[in-house]
Amino acid sequence: MAGRSAHNPAPSQIQTLSPWSALKHRRFRWLWFANICSQEGIWLNSLSGAWLMATMSQSPTMVALVQTAIYAPTCFLTVIAGVLADRWDRKLCLLGAQYLMIFASIGMAVLAFGQAFSPWLLLGAIFAFNCGWALSIPAWQALSADLVEPEEIIAISSLGTISFNVARVIGSPIIGVGLGFGVLFTVSAACLVPMAGALILTHTSRARHCVMRDEAGFWRELLSVSRVSGFGRFLMLIAIVSVGSSALWALVPFVTAAHNLGASTMGLAMASLGAGAIIGAQLLPLLGRGLNADGLICVGGCAMAAAVGAIAVADSRVALALVVLVAGAGYSIMSSLLCGAAQALFDAAARGRGAAIYTTVSYAAFAVGGALWGAIASLGGVVLSLLCAAATLLVAGALARKCEG
Repeated sequence: MAGRSAHNPAPSQIQTLSPWSALKHRRFRWLWFANICSQEGIWLNSLSGAWLMATMSQSPTMVALVQTAIYAPTCFLTVIAGVLADRWDRKLCLLGAQYLMIFASIGMAVLAFGQAFSPWLLLGAIFAFNCGWALSIPAWQALSADLVEPEEIIAISSLGTISFNVARVIGSPIIGVGLGFGVLFTVSAACLVPMAGALILTHTSRARHCVMRDEAGFWRELLSVSRVSGFGRFLMLIAIVSVGSSALWALVPFVTAAHNLGASTMGLAMASLGAGAIIGAQLLPLLGRGLNADGLICVGGCAMAAAVGAIAVADSRVALALVVLVAGAGYSIMSSLLCGAAQALFDAAARGRGAAIYTTVSYAAFAVGGALWGAIASLGGVVLSLLCAAATLLVAGALARKCEG
């Protein structure tokens, strides 16, 4: 891209991007609050699945494969969902994905109440639930961008980070209450219902959603967005950041169980991760006064690398909560900028496909990373795995800084 791009805005531009500015739009505001409930349901499902696996299997590989089962559906479904989101009504696409998650979560509750889960059956159930999540991502990102002004796209990216992590802060302590996995999966299903209701009641402009009904073939429509200038660099950075970050979600459950810290400590750690991400989103305008987007990505990468490395020696509740807090802030800064700037590269007609491609790259990297760090932990220990992940995050920060300007 010639000149200063959406990926590399001036410091003054970043400073004015309040994450709350987009809430002045009534339709987006109601859907955003409903999305917090939906994120709560998704998070409870993922966290309950991870902890259930940690209680059933002593293998770090099996625990890490939970993250692979969560993110693998994005490798083949999100791309298709992105094209569909540009061809059809985005609200209906999102509603269908919401129904799929609700029914999958109910099925997991039934299996948990019946104590019918085995490690591999649990992985399969997690995979099925997250097929619905993968289908929802492009439709939600494109629909939410339709409801705000173009200059607010990075703001809604920060709001997405906030909503996801508010769900973590609220939902993570529930794991330590001892409700039982059947109850947790039931609560997960209930949390997904408000989003479905909000979508049914919210009017959106169908003309803006059905922009891709033409003679072009499926793959031609999809690949057309890959020619957008600067998009390849985004994909490279997103992939490296995601591989490194995946260690946090893949190995924290195992670290918690290995130190006999209990489910309540895991809940505290995940709540700290969410709180850190919210803090990071709030710090973004302040840090942007002196740094451009690439510099901020570098800072976020260094902060997260230090925290991921420190998890290896965090053997108490307080220490683990503190280092995960820092990791959450670093990840929030990186993901908000990369996601928001990538959306800003595309107009409304291509936004679903653009979101699908960078989401697929990101979560495919999460899936690969989860399996990779689990394998390294099995062969060389958890400490080595976490240190390798920290080094990967340092590489991401260095590449962002090197490409600055």
